[in-house]
Amino acid sequence: MLNLEEQLISIIKEFKKGNVTVDDTLEELGFNSISIIQLVVKIEEKFQIEFSDEELDASNYDTVYSFLEYIEKKVN
Repeated sequence: MLNLEEQLISIIKEFKKGNVTVDDTLEELGFNSISIIQLVVKIEEKFQIEFSDEELDASNYDTVYSFLEYIEKKVN
């Protein structure tokens, strides 16, 4: 079974092909506001978590790692 980091990167690669690391910013990966919302929906479905309205502020998730931290907090 893939760990959380590998699962998250796998989801991101559904949107953006190529090398993805936890240090990448969503901007570097070419995400825009619409693709970020689509990413959040995929993350919610995959990990069976929910982002509250306050948590959906895109400035909270500028890097892949920031999403990973949030997921780890919610699933543990």
